[in-house]
Amino acid sequence: MTIVLTALLVAASSGASFEDYGAAYKAARERYRAKNWDAAASACHDALRLSESDSQRAQALKMLAEIQERREKPDAAQASYEKLIGLPEAPGELKAEGIARVGYMLRKQGHVDEAIERFQRALKTEGITGNRAAGVHRQLGEIYSDRGEYDRALEHYLSAFRTEGDFSNSGARAGLSAAGLLCRQDAWERAEAAYRELWTQEKYNWVYRERALPGIGETLYAQRKFDAAREIFEQADGNEKIKTRIRSEAAAWIPLCHYAAGDLDGTEQAARSVLERDYLEGRHKEEIKYLLRAIETRKDPAPAGEPLFRFALFADVQWADQPDRGRRRYRTGLRNFKAAVADLREEDLAFAMHLGDFVDKGKENLPPALAAYGSLSAKTYHLLGNHDYVKPYAKMLETFGMPKGYYDFTVQNWRFIVLEGCGVGPECWPADTEEGRQAAALREKLEQPGGTRKGGRMPMGLGPIQREWLRRTLKDAASKDQKAVLFSHVGAHRDQMNRRHPYYRLSDEEEVRRILEESGCAVAYLSGHAHNPGHCVENGVHYVTIQGMVEAPLYVNGYAVVEVYPDRLEVRGVGLQPNITLNLPAGVPAGAAAPLLLHLFGPRRAVAFQRPASSSSSSSVVPGSRQRSRER
Repeated sequence: MTIVLTALLVAASSGASFEDYGAAYKAARERYRAKNWDAAASACHDALRLSESDSQRAQALKMLAEIQERREKPDAAQASYEKLIGLPEAPGELKAEGIARVGYMLRKQGHVDEAIERFQRALKTEGITGNRAAGVHRQLGEIYSDRGEYDRALEHYLSAFRTEGDFSNSGARAGLSAAGLLCRQDAWERAEAAYRELWTQEKYNWVYRERALPGIGETLYAQRKFDAAREIFEQADGNEKIKTRIRSEAAAWIPLCHYAAGDLDGTEQAARSVLERDYLEGRHKEEIKYLLRAIETRKDPAPAGEPLFRFALFADVQWADQPDRGRRRYRTGLRNFKAAVADLREEDLAFAMHLGDFVDKGKENLPPALAAYGSLSAKTYHLLGNHDYVKPYAKMLETFGMPKGYYDFTVQNWRFIVLEGCGVGPECWPADTEEGRQAAALREKLEQPGGTRKGGRMPMGLGPIQREWLRRTLKDAASKDQKAVLFSHVGAHRDQMNRRHPYYRLSDEEEVRRILEESGCAVAYLSGHAHNPGHCVENGVHYVTIQGMVEAPLYVNGYAVVEVYPDRLEVRGVGLQPNITLNLPAGVPAGAAAPLLLHLFGPRRAVAFQRPASSSSSSSVVPGSRQRSRER
């Protein structure tokens, strides 16, 4: 019985039931829509057998190839398209589509040069439709963009965007890509024009058009037309047809426009209004709150007196020529860094320190960032962040001008200690420990041709060898009556940042804090890595996280100039980085108790707590000493 039924089903799907091509092709289309691929393919074969012209054969071959693509049979699909292309009298529209589809498959298989040849051939085929041409131009734009041939990519994106046709998602997508590529080249006016053209073309799908309106605002902002940009963002924010995700982004730009224009009162008013939006995403809320708190700290009067010296502090430029991801604005990081260097070029600085993650990835990204840093008149220092291992270890130290992974230097009577918080260097962990083996494996990966840290594990700690060096260095500083400031990429206290994952702190943080507290001369531990500013103090040692430039908006920025006084450090923030006063407990006579001022961000207020009467018990936790100030 089963055999009979199977035979009947096969007979029903065979060509014997079709009187002519039209009936077979109609059946193939119906079965295609029902996703009955085997039956649809059988009907296509029947249609081919019953066809009477190249036009009919081309139709059937096109559908058969599409079915074979759906069934993930690329070789069979490509063979069907090639048969279509070879038909002498096939319609130009179908030939062009077949050539283009072969190009798509070749590109997917990694045969990019062959794909380019097919795409170019498709564009020259008589009868190609506007929508198909737009799709081909967009494919060529993506290929040339991936190759870094941006001028050629832009030419094809714009051709796709402006191809005549009633409707083309490829054209709209290409328009967004063209505008993005122009932004990448800082061609803001041309990018604005592309976004405006897309916004006004009602033939395009709203899904693409709605993204153009904030794009207009961003290009105006980049041109420093802050009032015009704000009006566009307000228009996007108030348009209920636009997705809430896009409206949230537009709303977040409104206070930034006020800030960049120098209107601090307007910034605060707009920020508080925007924070009331129920559709505002968490990442946008976070950034606005940081800006508000930073502004609040700058309402305090400037510190009295002249500092002993000043130094600049940057963190996490994390430059890479790649699209943004969340709050990480990779190209903006370098723009911010160049702006900061330009502002500080003529300043009287003792030195400048970058706290790690100079680039996001790739040694090819190092030269532009190094050139910007090198234009400072002050002495510049580096340390290694987890993203900085883009060359063999020794080569990376040489590139950054570092004598080794950790080192120290002195300015006046202050000792500055630079740490390798990621613990990758050979002089951090013993070779026979798990951490030592991790570090060695990662260094070996970097030594390979085209080596990368991707997939390699980092100990993310100082390690016993480096800790012992730190203990000796602090002992030497104390013996010379020096105060010590430490620099690291990775934090050493959970309350100095809003990140709770242990990855953002040293794996041996408790041992490190104990060494600092017992030294009697360590006053501050300054780090990056978490990208958001924060501060806490424990047993007289301040732990500070500096704002990452990669997560600071253009023309807002985030870095600090630290003013060194005999009794304190003043962290003078720019942009999202708040001002912080780090009072020094050193020098307090034995048996005396001096209040240590602790800034709490949010409302302007200060909390004082008492240092222990005896310095010998400095490693114990003092009631109240865990009170902290941090950016949440």
